[in-house]
Amino acid sequence: MLLKYWPAANQRPQKMLSFLTACIVVALIVPFHKASADNFANIAEPFFQSYCYRCHSADEKTKGDVDLKEFASDASITKDRDMWLDILYLVETEEMPTKEPLPTAAERAAFVEWLDSKVNSVDWSKVKHAGYVPMPRLTKKEYNNTMRDLLGVDVQPGHILFEDGEGNSGFTTDRSNLFLSPAAMEKYIEAADKALDAVIGGIEPISKTFEAENMLSTANIKALSSSLRGGGEGVRLTIGQTTMYESLEVPADGTYIIELRGQSANADNGSALVRLNNEPVGLATFPGEKASVQELSTFIPKGAHQLTINKGIDARRIIKDGNKTFLKEVVFDWIKITGPVSAMNRRSNKPRYSLQPKPGISEVESVREMMIQFLVRAFRRPIKPSTLEKYVDIFKNARAQGAGYTYSLRQTMLAAMVSPRFLYRHEFGPSEDGTREEYALDDFQIASRLSYFLWLSMPDDELFKLASQRKLRDPEVLRSQVKRMLADPKSRDFSSTFLGQWLKFEALGKDVIPDSKTFPEYNKQLSDAMKAETILTFEHLIAKDYSILTLIDSRATFLNEVLAKHYGIDGVEGNHMRPVRLEDPHRGGLLGMGSILTATSTPTRTSPVIRGIWVKENLLGERIPEAPADVPEIDEKAGIKKKTTLREELQIHRDNPDCARCHDKIDPIGFGLENFDGIGRFRTKEFSGVPIDSRGEMEGFSFEGAAELKAWLMKHRKDQFVHTVSKNMLAYALGREIESFDEPAISKITKALAENDYKASILIQEVVLSYPFLNKSNSNEVNPHE
Repeated sequence: MLLKYWPAANQRPQKMLSFLTACIVVALIVPFHKASADNFANIAEPFFQSYCYRCHSADEKTKGDVDLKEFASDASITKDRDMWLDILYLVETEEMPTKEPLPTAAERAAFVEWLDSKVNSVDWSKVKHAGYVPMPRLTKKEYNNTMRDLLGVDVQPGHILFEDGEGNSGFTTDRSNLFLSPAAMEKYIEAADKALDAVIGGIEPISKTFEAENMLSTANIKALSSSLRGGGEGVRLTIGQTTMYESLEVPADGTYIIELRGQSANADNGSALVRLNNEPVGLATFPGEKASVQELSTFIPKGAHQLTINKGIDARRIIKDGNKTFLKEVVFDWIKITGPVSAMNRRSNKPRYSLQPKPGISEVESVREMMIQFLVRAFRRPIKPSTLEKYVDIFKNARAQGAGYTYSLRQTMLAAMVSPRFLYRHEFGPSEDGTREEYALDDFQIASRLSYFLWLSMPDDELFKLASQRKLRDPEVLRSQVKRMLADPKSRDFSSTFLGQWLKFEALGKDVIPDSKTFPEYNKQLSDAMKAETILTFEHLIAKDYSILTLIDSRATFLNEVLAKHYGIDGVEGNHMRPVRLEDPHRGGLLGMGSILTATSTPTRTSPVIRGIWVKENLLGERIPEAPADVPEIDEKAGIKKKTTLREELQIHRDNPDCARCHDKIDPIGFGLENFDGIGRFRTKEFSGVPIDSRGEMEGFSFEGAAELKAWLMKHRKDQFVHTVSKNMLAYALGREIESFDEPAISKITKALAENDYKASILIQEVVLSYPFLNKSNSNEVNPHE
C-alpha cells in the first residue's frame, strides 16, 4: 500500500522521533476491520492499554518523553500531526516494532489505513496560517551586531553573555529557546556598560611595540639574529619550538590591530603564527623578496594576556633547492598592537550622537533631541512622546542628585539598552491576549525581520526610511532590498550562521576536534580554512546567482595554501582564500569539503554511519531514528587496529536484523564517501593498507565513490534536496520550527526555484515574500477542518 503522505519525498515526516518511542507506538496495531469507520477510542485506546502504556505513560514510565495518555481523541492527533506522521512512517515501512509481539500484516494494514485517514485527510495547501513566534530576544551574535550598528563602534560587549542553544528548528535563531533569566539580565547590564565605555567612557587608545631582540624567547636570540632585506635586524623563527613571547595588557574590551614586520628567510613565502593566551589569532604571511609589514586584527578582552609568536604551520614544509633540503623560516623584526579601534575611531570620526549639551538650548532639550534619535534606532521603530519623557526623566533625576551631565546621559542610555524594547524584537499585533487572531506585520516589524534575517543586526537608515514610507510590503521593494543586503559585507554573519548550523560544522575546531595523535596535521588554520571554504562557496553562488544545486556538485571551490595542500592541489600560495578550479570530480560540492567530512567523522576515524545520517537528515530532510540504548557502538578503533576493515566491522553490526533496518538505508551513502579520511583528505587505502571499498547501492542505483554518489543525489533526490534547503532557510528566517501549515509556503518557494533554474537569489527572495515571513499569528494551533 502506498500512502498519501509518502509519494512525494518532500512530504515525508520531518520531526525526529526516538527509536524506542517508535517501537512502542507501532504496537498500536488493532484487530483487522474497516478502519475508516472507526475512531481513536475504538482502535487506538485498546492497544495502548495492551502494548504501550507500560513504557509510555506517566503512570509507568515515559520513554522518549512521550506520554501516550495525553492523546485521547482524533483531534489530539491533528494537534500533534508531525509526531503521528513519524508513527505512520515507521509502522508502514515495518521498521517497528523490533520485539515481540509483532502485529500481523492485517493488523498493520488496518492501523495504517486508519491513521493515514486521520493525519492525511487535510489539504494543507488550502490552510493559510502564519504561525506563532514568541517575542524574539536577540541572540548573542545579534546583540553584538546591534550594539555595533547602534553605537558606531565594534566592541563585542556580548562576549560575556551566555551561549545560545539550538531550538527545535536546529538554529540558535529559534525564539522558543531564547528566554531571559535574572542571571542573564545581570550580564546584559554589564555588557551595556562596557559598550558605553567605548562611546563615552573616556578610554584612550594604546600603541605598544615589541622589538624581537628585546622579547623573551625559548631560544638563544643572539644565535638566531639575522639581517632583513631592506634594512634592520630580526630574529629567525627556525626549526623546533622557537617562540617569542611578551606580556600584554589592554585597557578595555575591543578590537585591536596587530602589525608584524618580517620576511621569509627563503625565496618562497613564509609565515608567523600569532597567539594570545595560547589561542591562535592569525597567520601573517611574508614574501621572500624583502621585509614587509603584515596586519591582523582580533578582539581582546580588557586585562593582561600573554602574546606569543612562532613560525607558521607552513614552515614545516620541506623545500628542495638543488641538492639542499631545508625548512621554510621567517625573520621576525617587531610586533605592534594598537587599539581599541573604537577609541581610535572616537578620536577621528564624528560621534553618531551628540554627547555634549548643544549651545543655545537647555541641557534637558539637548538630551531630548539626542534621545529621540537614539531610542528610535535602539527600539527599531517610532516611539511615543510618553516613552521619550520617561528616559528624559532618568536624566533629570540623575542631575537633580548631583551627577554630572555625561554620567546622567550615560545612565539614560544604559536604561534604554537593557529595556525589553531593545533586547527583544517588537512583533506585537492588534491582539496579544492569547487569541488566534492573525495579523500582518507592520513595516517596521518587516524591516527588523529582514535585517535580522540577512544581517543579524538592526535595520539601517534605508530600511528605516522605507518602513516610514510604508513601502516594505511591496514585493519589488523587498526583492531589491534582499539584493542590496546580500551584497553588503554584513551578510557574512548570515552565511556563516545559517550554513554552520544547518550543515552542523559550526562547532568544528571548538567542540568537534579530531584526535591530535591520529591527525596531527589538523590545527586552527586548517579548521578555519575548511569553514571558510564552505561559507565563501555559498556566498559566491549568491553573488553570481548560481543554482543551489551546485551545493551538491561543482567544479570549483575556495582554497588557500594550507587547505589546497591538504587536498593535494598544487599551485595555490598564500593565506588568502581564492576561487580554484577543481579537476577531481570527487571533491566538488558539500560532500567533498573538509568542513563537512571532518564534522561527520569521529575523532579517530571516518564514520559511514554518521556521514550517511548527515546526508539523509541535513541534505534530504529525512528522519533517522535514534539507535536503541542497548545497541553497542562501533569501536573507535574499528578498521584501524583490527585485521577487519571498517566495512567488515559494520557488516557484523548489520547482521543484527534490528540494526539492519536503518543501516541498510544510511551506510551505503557513508561508504560512498570512504575515500575521504577523518579530516577530509582523499585516500585510496585504509589505515591497514587495504584498498578502500567505496561502493554503495540505494534503491537499485549502484555507485562507487563520491562522484557517483553525487550523481545519484542529482538524479533521484534533487527535489528532496531543494525542499530541504527551502524548509531550513524558512525556519532560520522565521526563528521557529516548521509546522504542517507551512507546507503551502515551502511549496511556493520550491515551485519558484524550479521555474528559475534554482537560482540562489530566488530562494532568499521567496522566503522574504512568503506569507509566514510577512504575517504572524498569536497561536500555532490550527483546526484544518474549519
